[in-house]
Amino acid sequence: MKATKSSFDFREDNDSLYRMPMKIVPIRTPELSRGRMIKNSALDPALELFRSNETGSGQIMIDELDSERGHYMFGWPLHRLHPDLEILRKLARLTAYDVYTLRIQFRDLGIEPSSVDYLRLSPEKKKSLHMYMRVFTLPLIDLVYGESDSAAQKTDNVIDLFRHPDTRVARENLFKLARGLGVDIGEIPRFLEDFSDIYLSLSYYQEYLDDLTPKVIDMVGELGEMSQNWQLRQDAYTIETITRVQTEINDLLTSVTSRFEAFRQHSDDMWNDIDAEKFKQTKRQVVTAQETVGGVLCGLGIKLNAWKERFPNGDAGGPVARSEMMFSEIVPGLDKLVALERSGREAAGQAVKPAGASALSKARPAPAIRRAR
Repeated sequence: MKATKSSFDFREDNDSLYRMPMKIVPIRTPELSRGRMIKNSALDPALELFRSNETGSGQIMIDELDSERGHYMFGWPLHRLHPDLEILRKLARLTAYDVYTLRIQFRDLGIEPSSVDYLRLSPEKKKSLHMYMRVFTLPLIDLVYGESDSAAQKTDNVIDLFRHPDTRVARENLFKLARGLGVDIGEIPRFLEDFSDIYLSLSYYQEYLDDLTPKVIDMVGELGEMSQNWQLRQDAYTIETITRVQTEINDLLTSVTSRFEAFRQHSDDMWNDIDAEKFKQTKRQVVTAQETVGGVLCGLGIKLNAWKERFPNGDAGGPVARSEMMFSEIVPGLDKLVALERSGREAAGQAVKPAGASALSKARPAPAIRRAR
């Protein structure tokens, strides 16, 4: 039973945008390899060595770990850089922990995963994304099988569907697709594996985006209510910061959402007259976006989930408690997400909102607020 739960926990962590099981990297220290990499609500990377309802979460901040501390905690050499510390400092630069971001950033950071299988979603996660995948696979199914083939449209396995086409029209259309892509008919399954992985990543991020959207709406509304509080309105900087946080979070969600709409439009255009170059352009667009979309959704989700956990409804916590959390956990690192999303839009050649004085990178600490009695 224990091994089963351990395996389940690993798959759940490995499928997550918010945490990474340390087992997937070549860490030698047993205590570390059993842990997982996370970010706190200020988006600082940390190693979580244990977590339970009774004891809470035991964490080590990556930027606080050095050779001396590693020596006393894990028996590392005192006056020599341990290989694990070198890897941890690289891992601290990760923007998100999903398998798609890790594929890109592991390569850029020179980190070799313990197994390439760890950089794939679990079968359970893939199955849960089926409804999202249908949005992207239906145009291809219609292209080959036609809109009237309801059995083909309901399939769970696109690759098998095209590996063994069961109608004469489908086989003819597959040859036409192969000619358009400039490949042999025997290479179509490989193309479809590439196609499935690209659109599985979009489905993966879309699921997180759908989860975060109502949380953004709730938080922006709650911040608006805070700004009407008489006590908080006595400090102009607090009100200014509330407005800035509302704007930044709302803009981040709007920007990422618009990028997904652009993906869908580009995908629809591709199927109108498919050829090899159009598919390559679509693939480049998605792969280029994976790193920044994953990072923005990861950071935004960590902050929104922390806020929701602390204040699960409108009656939980007063305006002062919410203001304190805004300054201590929501504002720190928010400017990094804005910059990351901006870089993603620039890389995609999309319009970006001009950076102005409203950026939160220079926000001062929370003002002293006397609690109402």
